[in-house]
Amino acid sequence: MKVLSEDPGIAFDGPATYQITVKGPLGDHLTSMLDNARIGVRVLEDAIFSRITLEVKDQAQLAGILYQLYTNHNVILKIESSDPRKDNEKYQDDGFAV
Repeated sequence: MKVLSEDPGIAFDGPATYQITVKGPLGDHLTSMLDNARIGVRVLEDAIFSRITLEVKDQAQLAGILYQLYTNHNVILKIESSDPRKDNEKYQDDGFAV
């Protein structure tokens, strides 16, 4: 079994762009804390989903953001990353209103 941290294609020690999808709305505290992020919201029937796209400087900063989502009781559904040192991958909104 391959351990992700040993994969040379994945960098955990520097900046990256992350797209985090959570169930539920983000509170005012999180929205103000993530002032450099692009935040989208999608409503499906009676469920609300929020998508955060932002650049983080390292895994420690990402861990802090994930902890804030956890303490806000947001269920994290998906986390995707793009290493800016390798490519300029752009994320699709997939119906999320920004």
